Amino acid sequence: MKSSRELMELFLPYIEMYGPNEAKTGIKGIRSDAPAEAIEAFMLWYRDNHRYSSGRMMNPDDKRLQTLI
Repeated sequence: MKSSRELMELFLPYIEMYGPNEAKTGIKGIRSDAPAEAIEAFMLWYRDNHRYSSGRMMNPDDKRLQTLI
């Protein structure tokens, strides 16, 4: 499995961030025109870093993850 750093290098060029005039901050999602490998890397990274309160990784089919694409 790739390290978190290696995953980030794949998807960072395709990340969309919230702008200064938007109410939220941070990552908005990944562009839908990103290569499949970049989207998969982003999903793995996001699932690993944003877990359920129980500590389990998010289900790949979770609607919260799907809205990020």
